[in-house]
Amino acid sequence: MSLPPASPDPDRLRQLGHDVKTYLGIVTMGLELLPALRDDPAQFDAMLAEIRSEGIAPLRELVAELAGDAAA
Repeated sequence: MSLPPASPDPDRLRQLGHDVKTYLGIVTMGLELLPALRDDPAQFDAMLAEIRSEGIAPLRELVAELAGDAAA
């Protein structure tokens, strides 16, 4: 006999939703700015680095965490 799956914690789900929206917002706004920065390579590179470090990297970590939780 197996136990039914545990219900997700509503606070955790709310936090995950907030985190995903935040990281995607950073990526989206950064991508919208990149065309305006294409004539300034230093600013373009700085914005791209910001998108990667503040949006993409934490989003990858979050997805990996969720995938690990799902496999457990």
